[in-house]
Amino acid sequence: MIKKYEIARALLFDNTDDTLFAKTFNLPQGEVKFDDFANNNFEKLADVIGTNDFKSIVETAGFKTDGGFLNLYQGSDRLRLYYAQKGNTVYVFAFGEFQPQRYKVYLEGVWIL
Repeated sequence: MIKKYEIARALLFDNTDDTLFAKTFNLPQGEVKFDDFANNNFEKLADVIGTNDFKSIVETAGFKTDGGFLNLYQGSDRLRLYYAQKGNTVYVFAFGEFQPQRYKVYLEGVWIL
């Protein structure tokens, strides 16, 4: 059951260098490393927190799928969504290569379970 949430939608990284892969993001809710979310596809979050909480996150944030065969969720700039979970807190990020060699990371929101 989700107790609190914050839709942040903040651009955390927009650059062409590879420092992203060793980056730690200092957020008001705590620190999150790139490695904490880079391999956690948002679609798998339902298996971790349960279908009802997953649906609630999708609804409160207004996330939509790409309409393709895999139904991947997209966030800001149509980048794929990823998540990090630290204790009872779930962070959702949009991340990807926006242009050749240009990476972006957005914090889409934070949910406390």
